[in-house]
Amino acid sequence: MAQRYEFDIAVIGGGPAGYVAAIRASQLGAKTALIEKSHLGGVCTNLGCIPTKALIHAARAMLQAQSARPLGLEAEGLRLDFSRTARHRDQVVARLRSGVESLLKANRVELRRGEASFADDHTLLVKTQGGQGRLCAARILIATGATPAELPEAPFDGERVIDSSAAVSLEELPESLLIVGAGYIGCEFASAFVTFGVKVTIVEALDRVLPLMDEDCAREVFKLLKKQGATVYTSTKIVKVEKQKGRLKAVLSNGKQATVQKMLVSIGRRPCTEGLGLEAVGVRTDAQGAVTVNQHMQSSVPHIYAIGDVNGGTQLAHVASQEGLVAAAHATGALSAKMDWRVVPACAFTFPEIASVGMTEEQAKKQAAEVTVKRFPLRALGKAQVDGAVEGFVKVIADARTGELLGVHIASTEASTLIAEAALALKLEATAEELASTIHAHPTYPESLREACDAAVGLPINWTG
Repeated sequence: MAQRYEFDIAVIGGGPAGYVAAIRASQLGAKTALIEKSHLGGVCTNLGCIPTKALIHAARAMLQAQSARPLGLEAEGLRLDFSRTARHRDQVVARLRSGVESLLKANRVELRRGEASFADDHTLLVKTQGGQGRLCAARILIATGATPAELPEAPFDGERVIDSSAAVSLEELPESLLIVGAGYIGCEFASAFVTFGVKVTIVEALDRVLPLMDEDCAREVFKLLKKQGATVYTSTKIVKVEKQKGRLKAVLSNGKQATVQKMLVSIGRRPCTEGLGLEAVGVRTDAQGAVTVNQHMQSSVPHIYAIGDVNGGTQLAHVASQEGLVAAAHATGALSAKMDWRVVPACAFTFPEIASVGMTEEQAKKQAAEVTVKRFPLRALGKAQVDGAVEGFVKVIADARTGELLGVHIASTEASTLIAEAALALKLEATAEELASTIHAHPTYPESLREACDAAVGLPINWTG
């Protein structure tokens, strides 16, 4: 790369897209800088994936303790000390955040603390508390992420109307909580908080919870939320929100009202592009402010890339990291590097866990002339019976003519782990027969995937359905 630049590559943002891209670029021989205005690890490490899973882990432990009587274990007097739950959450976040900084140092990535914006298409202004500096790079990767979208009827106030970042950082549990939006973020918080004893009400504008995931899987989450005592309203919107003394009253489009201590709004996220100065350097964005990119992750200015949530694509940390790897490879000279979004596993860490990869049943039936859809229920699995985790199933969707797997959808304990094998199978264009003929250890949950594939090829063993 041209020697007139201070760096070969500069990355704006140290989240799962940015820090991964910076490390890979340095590994590939590029002199690399990373600019981060806040905590390393981004929303994922500090306010998203990691701290929410710490809460979910505590909630799962509570559920397991509460259901341990058939095993001969008595859990009388079980109570939650949420201050210790919060301490564990914060300790995990701090360790991982520190780990990111250590990785950057080990890979010779220069870390600049501050807020970056474009001075020109190769120059970044970096604003810090002590002033402002400049940084020039041959290639620039934008990885500034996204921020929660507000509800017009109830803007965030950080105290009673909160976003997911505030919800995961709570030091005390609210007595009651209204969750607006039943996507994976809303349902994960609902699963944790209702288990902790919070009175949870969920409002979703669409006709079901987890509307972007398999409908049968979503139904399993809905059933357990209801069983645990959550109130769930679908096909319902917020009409008006009134602030009362220490509480909120929400008027709903279904004619009902919800009076709660706090309201969590989880209706989506919008890209963080404001203040970057993209217009001045010719980087195009869409109507939502997302940077438009090609499969190499290049923006409309070829030496400027956009990775992760800021490009408006699939807003998942593992997708962001893969986009970072692709961008780093392409920016350092591997011009064939491109992103493949066809096989993207998605997980909801609810009860039960939900995981999906590939086409839904509806999508497959539109694309393939003939489709085979088979389910294997967890209640027919030995390991699930041993663990007392018999709710849920594995569903496989295959092309009926070729046998190629088109999609896998799982509602089960350990679904987030099981989906890895399914993702690999789809990536390799494996058939149901190939997966069914692969020996799986017994007794394990992965056997359920093999059993579902047995059924897909017409040779079920441990299930007659």
